[in-house]
Amino acid sequence: VQVDPVFFSICGPSQADLDETKRFLEDTINDEQVFQSITDTAILTLSDKDQQRIQNLQSTIDVTIRLEYKAHKDSKEIPGEAKLIVQGLSRDVLKATQEIQDMLKAAKENEIQKREMDFTSELVDWQYEEGGQYKSFNQRTNFDLEKALGGPAADVKITIQGQTYQVKLPEGPA
Repeated sequence: VQVDPVFFSICGPSQADLDETKRFLEDTINDEQVFQSITDTAILTLSDKDQQRIQNLQSTIDVTIRLEYKAHKDSKEIPGEAKLIVQGLSRDVLKATQEIQDMLKAAKENEIQKREMDFTSELVDWQYEEGGQYKSFNQRTNFDLEKALGGPAADVKITIQGQTYQVKLPEGPA
């Protein structure tokens, strides 16, 4: 954390009083400086946009954020441990930590949804007819259609070549 230097002139009746005041000031300043460690596997999956947001936090909130990574000893295929260390004034660290936690939550949700879409596309292939040929929907639309079929909502909006359609399931045109 970049902090502007401050100079104190301490006056007092004795050297002991000066030393006590100096210790008090140092302790007060050190008490305001905190470290918060965030360990999460989702750190490794943060998007470039999220990584840039973390960089921006350092200048807008006045915190230092450091990434520590320890590779897995037994296997290169198993991801190692990633840790973000946030340092600064307690109120700033709290704010930055909350923003990072929100980013990590969104990254986890995106990763879960991506796995669900991959799994669904392995099992199901929704198609539409165009010019006498059947074409597969993209992975996202395929997932949305399958989710709508199995869920309480029996209709879903899809887009084919820029045109939006309302598909009614299970009897509707698909």
